[in-house]
Amino acid sequence: MKFTDFYKDKIVVVTGGGSGLGQAICLNLATCDAIVICTDKDLRLAENTIEIIHSKTQDNNSQAIQLDVTNTKQIRDVITNVSKEFGRIDYMFNNAGITIGGEIRDLSINHWKKVIDVNLFGLISCATEAFKLMSKVKQGHIVNITSISGLLEYTAVSTPYSVSKHGAVSFSKALRLEALDFNIKVTTVCPGTIKTMIGKNMELINTNQQGKQRPIDFIEKGIPPEYASQIILYGVKKNKSLIIFPTSFKIYYYLTKIFGFIDKNMTLKMIRNFRKNDRL
Repeated sequence: MKFTDFYKDKIVVVTGGGSGLGQAICLNLATCDAIVICTDKDLRLAENTIEIIHSKTQDNNSQAIQLDVTNTKQIRDVITNVSKEFGRIDYMFNNAGITIGGEIRDLSINHWKKVIDVNLFGLISCATEAFKLMSKVKQGHIVNITSISGLLEYTAVSTPYSVSKHGAVSFSKALRLEALDFNIKVTTVCPGTIKTMIGKNMELINTNQQGKQRPIDFIEKGIPPEYASQIILYGVKKNKSLIIFPTSFKIYYYLTKIFGFIDKNMTLKMIRNFRKNDRL
């Protein structure tokens, strides 16, 4: 995948850049000589990403900024300050995300709010502030990293996550249309499983130890974030409206579009297996 020169000297803001896919995107961009603004709710994680960048490249411009994507004032301040310092923002990668697992009957409204505030409203807030800035100069590219869960019709034992991702996909598609006349590009990224810490960090409600281990084992089988970031950066370079990967998940998604019962039956099986083996 060739995109090294494409991102040279570009100003890029990445949310959730302190670990996992976000960190991989930051590191990959830095090797392309982009100026990376790594943001994360945990400033120490963001600073660690920048330290790695500085140790591996000649970069002296990339920087770490603390950013909680549920804080609209912080978002506005970060976008404003970055644009003032560098004159523009070329790319906005909205990557920050969390998940909570469990059956709907076991989840409180606060569980729903926690996930949706980050995955949907956080993404909307960051994308909107970037869009406002980019529309003034009529250039830029917004990359909204959602999930294959935002495309599939059915979900099991992680419904707040799926709902937030469906909303993010719908928002991203609408934004792409509204951005056309401003020469601003928008890409929606819908990955399957990526080997990150999201499984270990996942809050699981009313679930036994076996149930808590299951998503960790599943995510361990995912593709490395380094490879995932390359797929994303290559797709963004091509200005793809939708990026789905890895191939197995892409095939599964298109099969469900033709044979809807596949997704429904698989989801029912997962729910019943959870009730039988994993629910307290």
